[in-house]
Amino acid sequence: MKHNNKLLKDNKPTHSTLHTEPYFNGYPIQDKYQPLIVNNLLVHEKVLMKALSHHKRTSAFRFELKFPRNKQYIVNHAISKFFDSLRVRIKSDIANKNKRLDKKYECKLSYVWVCEYSTSINWHFHVVIFLNRDVYNCFGRLKANEGNMYSRIRAAWASAIGVSFDAALGLVHLPDNDVYDVNTNADNYEQQLEDILYRLSYFAKVQTKPYGQGGDNRFFGYSSL
Repeated sequence: MKHNNKLLKDNKPTHSTLHTEPYFNGYPIQDKYQPLIVNNLLVHEKVLMKALSHHKRTSAFRFELKFPRNKQYIVNHAISKFFDSLRVRIKSDIANKNKRLDKKYECKLSYVWVCEYSTSINWHFHVVIFLNRDVYNCFGRLKANEGNMYSRIRAAWASAIGVSFDAALGLVHLPDNDVYDVNTNADNYEQQLEDILYRLSYFAKVQTKPYGQGGDNRFFGYSSL
């Protein structure tokens, strides 16, 4: 994917309402990145509520996916392949856990992603996935070859962009505070909602989104509602 410096400089999404207040729907948001895209903020809340309707105890995993330099990809294709691969890997792991532990675990994958460009790390995705906390609640060791959530994400991304598992190690980045727990029965449930929605509001910033380039690429996506 090639970038257009002018489009990135004059970046404004078409047909989108922008938000410039410190709160949205009663929740605090990261106003230092304003303006924020209202549709994205609404989607964050809807996807989170949908995830909680599947699993009352949900873990939100926050990570970044990077493209190798000097290669071009169609954003839609890469991220779609990633989620298809990750969904299969989670389904297989759930089946193995149920058989080995004589359990009846279920795990519905919900997610939100945005694609951005920065001169320091090129094209990259910011991603959050929502999973059943009773099954998955941490990434695990980053250098593990299998058996934890980080290795599944790494393998799924490697498959999506056609690189080896080893090569994908530097292409999956975990930021600080990479896992959030939300429990609908917790005494601090409202605070948990505030924390994750505040973090997700970063996904709604206009800056660094290459709107206007069109073609086969889009720069914001989410699981079915």
